Amino acid sequence: MDNWNPNRLRDTRVRRGYTQAALARALDTHERQIVRWERGESRPRPRAIVALAKCLGVPADYLRSAGGDAVSIESIHDNGEKNSDAAEASKRREA
Repeated sequence: MDNWNPNRLRDTRVRRGYTQAALARALDTHERQIVRWERGESRPRPRAIVALAKCLGVPADYLRSAGGDAVSIESIHDNGEKNSDAAEASKRREA
């Protein structure tokens, strides 16, 4: 089974401006599933990790990695303007 880092999912989701509900809608899954992944109660399947990474604009290996040796969080989050726009659009739809 793939490694999984629930903290990186939560941190990236928050930095990108997604709520758990908005991310769930973007992935066509239930909000409860996002909660379970972020709490480490379950691990997403490899296909879901790829979908999460694409939606959040990070490499899939970043979400899988437990250590700081993968990709620096600053380099990922500082270059996510396109995904930030998508998060803003998602927030507007929620309102």
